Amino acid sequence: AQQLNITENPNYGADSVSRLECANNLSTMSEFMKINLYDYALPAWKKVFSECPESSKNIYLYGVKIYRDKLDNTSDPDIRAGALDTLMLVYDKRAQYFGQEGLVLGRKGLDLFKYDREQIRESYDLLKRSMEMSKASTEPAVMVTLMQISNALFKSGVIEGRELIDTYLHSEDNLNKRMNAAGGKYRAQSEKALANIYAIFAKSGAADCATLVEIFGPKFEKTPEDLEFLKKLTSLLIDQDCEDSELFASGSENLYRLEPSSLAAYNLAKLFFKKEDFDK
Repeated sequence: AQQLNITENPNYGADSVSRLECANNLSTMSEFMKINLYDYALPAWKKVFSECPESSKNIYLYGVKIYRDKLDNTSDPDIRAGALDTLMLVYDKRAQYFGQEGLVLGRKGLDLFKYDREQIRESYDLLKRSMEMSKASTEPAVMVTLMQISNALFKSGVIEGRELIDTYLHSEDNLNKRMNAAGGKYRAQSEKALANIYAIFAKSGAADCATLVEIFGPKFEKTPEDLEFLKKLTSLLIDQDCEDSELFASGSENLYRLEPSSLAAYNLAKLFFKKEDFDK
C-alpha cells in the first residue's frame, strides 16, 4: 500500500497542522530516546500519546522504557503509583491501537508483578489470559512467572491445586510446541523454561499420587518408550512418594530396559523389595 503523506494521514491528527505537529513530536521523542535522555523525550512523548496515539507503535515501546525507568529509579510511593498507572495504561493503549493483545497482556502482567507485589492476583489473571490467547507463541517468561505465581497462590490457599496442575500442563504443551517451531530457533530458551516450570510443579505438592497417575498415565500409554519422559516421570513419582503406584513400576521397568543405569537399577530394586520379590 502506498504510504500516505503525513499531512494526509488521519492517524497523525484531524488536520494538516496537527499532523505536522504530531510528526515533529514523534521525531523529537525518537531523537532523545535514542540517546537515553528520557526526561527530555517525555514532553514530546506525552503530546503524541494523548494527541495522535495511532501514529506510531514506538509511542508504546518508548512509553514502557520511560515509565519502567521512573519505577526503577524512585522510591517515592506516590511517584511510583502514578508511574505504574501510566505504564499499565501504555499497555492498554498499545493493544487498543496496534493489536497483539495476548503478547501485550503478558508483558503488562510481568511488569505489574515486578513493580507491585500487592497486586499478585491481578498479575496472575493477566498472565493467564495472555497464555490462553497466545498459546504456543506465549513468551516463556510469561509461563515461568505464571507458574511461580500459581505456586504462591496455591500455597496461600487462593487457588486450588487443580488450577496449578492445569497451568503446568498447558505451559508444558505450549513450550513443547514452541520448541519445535521456527526450525528449533526457540529450543534452548524453551527447554530452560520447561525445566523451571517442571521444578516448580514437582515441588508444589499440588498433585497427590492419584492425580499424578491420572495426568501421566495416559501419556505413558502413548509414549512408553520416551526416555526423557520416563526419567521425568519416575523422578516426579519418587519426589511425591508415589513409588507404590503401578505407573511407577511400569515406568521404572521401561526405563531400566531402555537405559540401564545404576539409578534405574536402584529404583527397580526398591520396587521389588517392596513387593517382596527378593530374587529380582
